[in-house]
Amino acid sequence: MTQRSELTWEIICFLYRDEEEDALTIASSLMKSRSEVNSILYCRRDLFTKRDSPYSARPLWSLTHDGIKVYDLVYDDSDDEVIANMPLFCDDCGSLLPTHNPTCSEFTLGEYKQHIPSNVNYGKVLGLAGFFGIRYSEEDTDLDVENRREVIVEFLITAFVPVKSNTTYVKSYGEPRTPNRKLTLINHLEGINVPSTSRIKQLRNEDISWLKDLDFEKDLP
Repeated sequence: MTQRSELTWEIICFLYRDEEEDALTIASSLMKSRSEVNSILYCRRDLFTKRDSPYSARPLWSLTHDGIKVYDLVYDDSDDEVIANMPLFCDDCGSLLPTHNPTCSEFTLGEYKQHIPSNVNYGKVLGLAGFFGIRYSEEDTDLDVENRREVIVEFLITAFVPVKSNTTYVKSYGEPRTPNRKLTLINHLEGINVPSTSRIKQLRNEDISWLKDLDFEKDLP
């Protein structure tokens, strides 16, 4: 089993027991780095899902239906010795081996897609950045900055699925994981003309500098 498969399984077991938790707590509990955990959580959206919490800047993660199914399939009628030595995921497609088939498999790996509703468009109150939760406040802490940048990473790797009325606007952001996606977001942050305090301008400029230095090969999950 690869290290990523092992960590995927550890996160599944942790969330099966705790049901919902933020990435920092998951990483601390498993004694892994937060970046390692985030990489798994964001790449395996077939197994893990997140929601924003009104009480915390950190999103909360839980298992999808397929994530729960993975756990139940492995533990169903199996003893601990078998489980301890069981290779869980196919190295080629990432699918769970107990349900693996020659065409590689119902647990499909692929890009994370987000449907963009019609109220996200040119001239609307809500743009793509705001829809994703890329927002600024004078009270932003270091933790808020870290979490916003995690959201920005998700923004960069997500395939946007438009409706007819906002297709032109959505497509202007380009494909995920491309320089065009990054440049369009930078242009958006540089061009925001909503009156803001010097603190918010500073935070935005720091994010722009961070974005410009972001290496797609090394820094994206």
